Amino acid sequence: VLLVGVENDGRCAGLGRDFQIIKNGNGNCDSWELDFRNHIGSKFKDGTTINDYVTINFIEVDGQSVARIGIQQRRKVSFLREKAGSDKLIVFRRQGNRTVEVPVEEFEEFLLNRVRSGLHEEWNTKPDRISA
Repeated sequence: VLLVGVENDGRCAGLGRDFQIIKNGNGNCDSWELDFRNHIGSKFKDGTTINDYVTINFIEVDGQSVARIGIQQRRKVSFLREKAGSDKLIVFRRQGNRTVEVPVEEFEEFLLNRVRSGLHEEWNTKPDRISA
């Protein structure tokens, strides 16, 4: 779960600043979610599909709007575009409380770890059992 509008120390900042930027200062929770999902759509390869794995709920904390973002686990690797419209794709992974890029030379091991964790069970299926 990701909370947007909450400072690292736990204080509620709300989405007010974001609302001021979105829709010429007339932003609200609906326009914020639309903008957020548009960013996912444009910044990720298969961004439209990735949006299916994202849930966004808004909660009020101390009179401020906060976004609660949930992300379901996905079997496929989610590739991020290096820049909007770019063909260069990159992958990040979580390591404890940090996020790091997966270098090309480590990508095979990254995939093997996903298989070991059960994310790609179908890769362990015998060829005669794979359906088209």
